[in-house]
Amino acid sequence: TMKHTVALLVLLHKPSRASAVSDPPGCAGGLAPIKCENGYEVGSGQNCTDACDATALGSCCNGYYACYDFTGSVCPDGSCSGFLACYNANIELVVKGCTGDVACFSAGNDG
Repeated sequence: TMKHTVALLVLLHKPSRASAVSDPPGCAGGLAPIKCENGYEVGSGQNCTDACDATALGSCCNGYYACYDFTGSVCPDGSCSGFLACYNANIELVVKGCTGDVACFSAGNDG
């Protein structure tokens, strides 16, 4: 009957508990990301490479000009590592990514 069909459809489209309760995006292990604007850490003014080097728990922005002119946040988990890895990129948050030469070169800067 129509009433049973509607009830069945409602049950089929109910979101699962796992999708309704998900972890917020962020760095693994509770590490704080390094927030950069045009290649410099917001707040301290030091370049993002030096800010990454200063973290005791991880590293990021490793490589020649890896985070030069980078805007966004990068986790100290090896992200943005490689020659020009995040050069001139604009990425909200990099988590365990952008590794390798020119991996995320100018990403997010398409106008």
